[in-house]
Amino acid sequence: MKKVKHGAGIKGFNEKDGLDPDVSLVYVNRGKAYLEQGQYDMALRDFGEAIRLYPGNSLNYCLRGETHLKKGQHDMAIRDFGEAIRLDPTDSVAYVNRGKAYLEQEKNDMAIKDFASAIELDPDAPVAYDNRGEAYLKQEKYDMAIMDFAEAVGLAPGVALACVNRGETHLEQGQYENAITDFTEAIGFAPDDALAYANRGRAYRRLGQNDLASKDFEQALILRPGLDMAREELREIRGN
Repeated sequence: MKKVKHGAGIKGFNEKDGLDPDVSLVYVNRGKAYLEQGQYDMALRDFGEAIRLYPGNSLNYCLRGETHLKKGQHDMAIRDFGEAIRLDPTDSVAYVNRGKAYLEQEKNDMAIKDFASAIELDPDAPVAYDNRGEAYLKQEKYDMAIMDFAEAVGLAPGVALACVNRGETHLEQGQYENAITDFTEAIGFAPDDALAYANRGRAYRRLGQNDLASKDFEQALILRPGLDMAREELREIRGN
């Protein structure tokens, strides 16, 4: 199936409506800069103005939705992604992002439905498989989660997150050796991933290999001193 580009659905410019895509692009580009800088309120203002000037552009709604998602405003994000999908039903990224918002709200069935739509539109997008795997993991559908994480890893070798997610699934299943393999692979791709070290430490600990576990927890805390899970596990090993 043909891949879909994000924001491909732009309705034709109608001069009598006073819509100006060129002017709206100025706001879009500045909004993107604000978004990258974490200045979300400023980004929202610019994306809102871009939508006012050119409401037929699905990308404008997607960008505002992404900003709402960053701010934890999930309902607003869902509305914007929904409008983007209405304008361009072939935008796989809009489905992925709306699915992420549903996932944050623990609406896992709705998230899975959106990720499935994204996969149907773009079967080679690892992010859709990875996020659907997270939804399955929350539902304790471990076998389905493993399949999706494996697909994500296969589509994007070298992406640590999919390896970490698959490792967490193996950890939940009590498959500690498989979990260690996944976390070790993730660390190879991203040596500064504190969560990969911490989770590998959990797997080592459950196998009774406390020395290796302690080393991983210590490394995790070096990388992320505020990682309470690693600190608590290490405290329990040391008995203090």
